[in-house]
Amino acid sequence: SFHVGSDCLTPIAYEKGIITSKQIFKLAEKFGYHFNLLDIGGGFTAFSALETTFAKAAAVISKALQKYFPPELGVRIIAEPGY
Repeated sequence: SFHVGSDCLTPIAYEKGIITSKQIFKLAEKFGYHFNLLDIGGGFTAFSALETTFAKAAAVISKALQKYFPPELGVRIIAEPGY
């Protein structure tokens, strides 16, 4: 699990968190652990007046999850809603 910080204005931070999580999942497998849950935290901004909106973050997150944690891996993805 990771959390990029409240009101994150940098969607790429989520991608970096997902990439790092993938590296940790792979390392854990080398030691015999199989993780099946990824919590991508929260920190989602919802203010449409800001340049970065939830929709932009969601697009980055969706693309990264498809690449690093595709559905066939069976990893459950959760996030923490909130403000």
